[in-house]
Amino acid sequence: MSAAAAALLLAGCAVPEETIAIIDGYDPEETVIEDPFESQNRSIYALNDYADRQLFKPVARAYRRAAPAPARSCIAGIFDNLKEPIRTVAHLISLDEEGAASSSSRFLFNTIGGGLGCVDVAGKAMGIEEEESDLGLAVRSWTENDESLYLMLPLFGPTTLIDGSMDYAATTHLDAVQIARSRRGAPKEDRSWLRRNPYDVPDKSKRQAVYALRAVDAREGLLDATDVFDEIAYDRYLLLRDVYLDQRERDARAITERRKEKLDWLF
Repeated sequence: MSAAAAALLLAGCAVPEETIAIIDGYDPEETVIEDPFESQNRSIYALNDYADRQLFKPVARAYRRAAPAPARSCIAGIFDNLKEPIRTVAHLISLDEEGAASSSSRFLFNTIGGGLGCVDVAGKAMGIEEEESDLGLAVRSWTENDESLYLMLPLFGPTTLIDGSMDYAATTHLDAVQIARSRRGAPKEDRSWLRRNPYDVPDKSKRQAVYALRAVDAREGLLDATDVFDEIAYDRYLLLRDVYLDQRERDARAITERRKEKLDWLF
């Protein structure tokens, strides 16, 4: 795996070949990106890096050693399935009805027939492939480039003003566990569906354990990539920033182009 691919994975992005080809020749001195909060971002990056080395990475390694691969795959599938409602809304915002139908169908079939997403029955048995998207990309596809508002968040890593605010909205309003939690304060006659909600975790300590497991699962999935990333000789902050922004811009532009082609065909 190339250093560029590792950095892309660390940023939480897919690694298309054309992006790797460009970033493999990356030279931080030749890449000019506005970063008005660079001083603060670097301080937060240093804090995140320290916390990762001292806590998150060791915990993720222990989790990998303790949990067999099938169990980790099941857990990762469940947490990925939780993203399907968010992807559905993102596709709708992007005017991608096919993607919305795919994501909503995957959530339905994998929740009911795949053990909450433990098994990808929608993909393996029905051929309904995952259509990756998120609210940040959906909104960015309608706006100008957001590079000047790059932010490094404590513990959460790289984002932009649009991506960060949309991630917060998704977590608050579209996360199945969070929705079940917030509805517990509703009148009794309005929350009967909670008894049927498989993601409802009424006990606070158990709910916190679910969130912790989600974080550990996400970090374990990046272990191999970040091991390579740690060996990169040049400025890792700059590489992570530039690759993150490059990939987000490419993904948003791809959504915009697909929508434009569709609208041109219709009108």
